Amino acid sequence: MRVRNVFRWAKSDNRWLRRAACVSLIQGTRRGMFFPEIRRLAVTLLPDDEDMVQKGRGWLLREIAKANPVRGGRLLNRIRDRAPRLVLRTACETLPVSTRRKILR
Repeated sequence: MRVRNVFRWAKSDNRWLRRAACVSLIQGTRRGMFFPEIRRLAVTLLPDDEDMVQKGRGWLLREIAKANPVRGGRLLNRIRDRAPRLVLRTACETLPVSTRRKILR
């Protein structure tokens, strides 16, 4: 049910709904679910420069990197040139140091 709502929330004028679009997927992410939706959501919210939305997106990406470091690392590499530094730093916290360096350089 939440998955259907996140893309509508991501387009909302309300920053808390945009943040909720990311945060609502965290539990499923920890179980290895929702990767296609997370990838799409991460790209959709790239231009959003609201601090709380960035923190929510960074948190979601960190959880995917924890659940599957290879997939998470590939996704972060794909968006690293367009993603805010705050998002990348948060998302990379649990990745191996060598992977983290590549993403953050």
